[in-house]
Amino acid sequence: FKIVGPDSAQFRAEQELQRREGLKRRVNGGKKAKDFKTEEGQAELDRLTQENLTRNATAVVVDWFGFENDDGTPAQFDASVIPAIYEAKVSWRDKVVEAIYQEDAFLPKPAQG
Repeated sequence: FKIVGPDSAQFRAEQELQRREGLKRRVNGGKKAKDFKTEEGQAELDRLTQENLTRNATAVVVDWFGFENDDGTPAQFDASVIPAIYEAKVSWRDKVVEAIYQEDAFLPKPAQG
């Protein structure tokens, strides 16, 4: 995958969307809000965390290489299939999430003298 970093418009927009959804859950949840100290609450927190990781990792993918159609031709990039890829290959999602925060990967390498 070709990805953009945490300062990209894509990542920032996704973070803002998640922040607003979290605020809405708190406001609308009221007394029905899950207690994250319970087993049920922990399960809900884990589900939300995993969902947000997938959304973050999906938002930053802007292109790909190495994917082929059944006939062997290069597959055209389609962001809508990224979540399904991550569902099948969770380790790929985790590697993208890890790469988002490795700023060195987004900066030019220093000149060798």
